[in-house]
Amino acid sequence: MQIDLDRTSREPLYRQLAGSLQQRIRSGALPPRTRLPTVRQLAQQLGVTRLTVHSAYAELQSGGWVEATVGRGTFVAERIEDLVAPPVTVLGKEVTPGAMMADMLRMAQLPGIIVRRSATRRRNIIQSSNGSAPPRWHWRWAEAV
Repeated sequence: MQIDLDRTSREPLYRQLAGSLQQRIRSGALPPRTRLPTVRQLAQQLGVTRLTVHSAYAELQSGGWVEATVGRGTFVAERIEDLVAPPVTVLGKEVTPGAMMADMLRMAQLPGIIVRRSATRRRNIIQSSNGSAPPRWHWRWAEAV
């Protein structure tokens, strides 16, 4: 498998690799159920670390492009029709809906996002207890949020 990585680019190698594999899947060069090279094989072939390949595979897996099975390997997902939607332009960059969803899920795990979400919940509870609603509702809102 011939994949060119630009080592001078600001884009991390794992993202370049994931993008290249994603493009091959989208174009049909890697059809569904195709077994991808092992992490070790691809790392050796490309002259990158295994972590780089593992991170690329993880990104593809989180986006639904590939499925990994312990002891069997990593395979192109069977149902990629939903992922092969036409790309949309966001902030001047073309992205697919699947990639946008993967980014949102990844961002939801960031500590700063969780803190902000918690702070928003507390603020909502405090705002709801300002007397605008009967007191018996406050606890229910706190549980719901």
